[in-house]
Amino acid sequence: MAQEEKIFADGMSFHRKESDYLIPFNATQSTHFVVGRVCVKTEDFIAWLKENTNSEGWCNINVKQSKGGKLYCEKDTWEPKPQNAEKQTAKADDLPF
Repeated sequence: MAQEEKIFADGMSFHRKESDYLIPFNATQSTHFVVGRVCVKTEDFIAWLKENTNSEGWCNINVKQSKGGKLYCEKDTWEPKPQNAEKQTAKADDLPF
């Protein structure tokens, strides 16, 4: 099986709560509910989104972890396989009644 080329989300990154990038704005506030932070470089990300949005107006992005432990954002390229009309017709023809 050929491996698909990764499509990284330009202008977007994700940082876990433990990251140096997540210094609380107000250290006295509890941030136990914060999982991480999505950082977006607006101009780069908008350009990337325009190129990677599907015909229905969506672009799905997965947050993944590399073998080295670094988190990254990648376009989710999975698409459902279209239903084959011939198979559906054949199944209907096989009915005993």
